Amino acid sequence: NRTPFTVEANARSHSLYVDDGGRIGSRTSTPSVEIHTIDRATPTLRLQQDGSSGFAPQTWDVAGNETNFFIRDVTNGSQLPFRIRPDAPTSSIFIDVNGDIGLGTSSPDADLHIVDTTGNAQLTLESDSSDWRMTNLDSNGHLLFQRDSGSGFEDVFAFRTIDAGLPAFSISKTMSVAGEVEASSHDVLSSREFKTELETLNGTATLDSLVRMPISSWRYTWEESGERRLGPMAEDFTAAFEVGDGRSISLGDASAVALSAIQGLNQRLFDQLEKRDTLIQALEARISELEQK
Repeated sequence: NRTPFTVEANARSHSLYVDDGGRIGSRTSTPSVEIHTIDRATPTLRLQQDGSSGFAPQTWDVAGNETNFFIRDVTNGSQLPFRIRPDAPTSSIFIDVNGDIGLGTSSPDADLHIVDTTGNAQLTLESDSSDWRMTNLDSNGHLLFQRDSGSGFEDVFAFRTIDAGLPAFSISKTMSVAGEVEASSHDVLSSREFKTELETLNGTATLDSLVRMPISSWRYTWEESGERRLGPMAEDFTAAFEVGDGRSISLGDASAVALSAIQGLNQRLFDQLEKRDTLIQALEARISELEQK
């Protein structure tokens, strides 16, 4: 009493068609591959596990239309965990035999390898609280990290390679929500070979500006408690020395100000000692004159 094959009355022409090459067509008499199906909108293949064998029921749809090719999780709210837009480039996603994943490349040489031949390769990490973006700026050798401040992405820090593979590392904003940097070493490229428009700082002028600058104790606004921090305000630093953006202080600039101020203090002390020695010599000469009289 089984019915292994059924065709209902008024079925469409070529609802099932097997050509002379063994290709099967669904609603087409000219199948061009082993199984070829045509529909007016969103042709779909359904894979349904009905639960009769004791496993949990689960239904998946594999479908495609003019907006995307997708896999639909019918059982769990018809979510679309996988989608591909039409005209996506070749090797948009590529998994190699060793498990390496290529995005935009069919020959990944790392766990995750991103290639963008039309512009700068970017990786964005988005969460409810903060969005981060890493960009490879091939045009000028930067690897740039940015954070979304709410009004757009702003530079946080960057690595740059100059000439013979020499790295330059810079920090332009806080590196984390807590504004802290953790590193085993921090080297800033500082060779004269890579600098231009050199101007010697006036140490005494630097000292005078530094003396007038307020140095405060404070905490970041997002720190409810914990240890307090010490330092000048970036606005004051930029106003005093005309460097920076008024929001952050470069470690290199801060070090240069300290060194220049030390030179200025040394010059001022030397001038004071020279004046003292001159005065002492004058007094000794006067005493000698009086003794002779």
